[in-house]
Amino acid sequence: MAGKKRDKSEDADVSRTPGDREEPLIIVPGGDVDDIEILRRERDEYLEAARRARADYVNLQRRMDSQFSAARQDARASMALDVLTILDDLERALEHGRQGEDYDGLLEGVALVRDKFVSMLDRYEIKRIDALGESFDHNFHDAIAEQPTDQADPGTVVAVAMTGYMIGGRLLRPARVVVARPLDSGRDDKDARRDEAGREHRDAGEEFA
Repeated sequence: MAGKKRDKSEDADVSRTPGDREEPLIIVPGGDVDDIEILRRERDEYLEAARRARADYVNLQRRMDSQFSAARQDARASMALDVLTILDDLERALEHGRQGEDYDGLLEGVALVRDKFVSMLDRYEIKRIDALGESFDHNFHDAIAEQPTDQADPGTVVAVAMTGYMIGGRLLRPARVVVARPLDSGRDDKDARRDEAGREHRDAGEEFA
């Protein structure tokens, strides 16, 4: 009697649901089940170590950001206290000036406040750029004008309109300076003749007025 043909569905595992995902089988040539299980455990350990390392890195980054923010706030607070102390001195000097006519005393008080402010800048490594008499350097100077002169070499800073400053060896703001240039006798004579002609014209107009 011919055997009854079996339905493949009868061999299926009815306990599995469509959402279940079968663990991929690791094929190791010549290996057995124990070897496969060891490889799976090692894989899981490596994955867990990578997750812990990533979590440690994220926590370290957050901690460093927090410490940097706190350090920046402390630096601001320290500078603010120094500035407020100088402001108190300035207000006392102004009040002293309002109470009398001792302008020399007022000037001396303001000078002391200025010196105290410069000392505070030194504590924060903020240094003045001494530009006057130096050769023009575009790394530290900003030329706003040229001055024809024979009293200084061309390219020499002959006036400072605004003092420049460095902070910790880095440029904070450049010094705004006037730079010497050679005298141009031809152009200077022409300008002088034009000015003289203008004065003569004005004088002639006043005579006919």
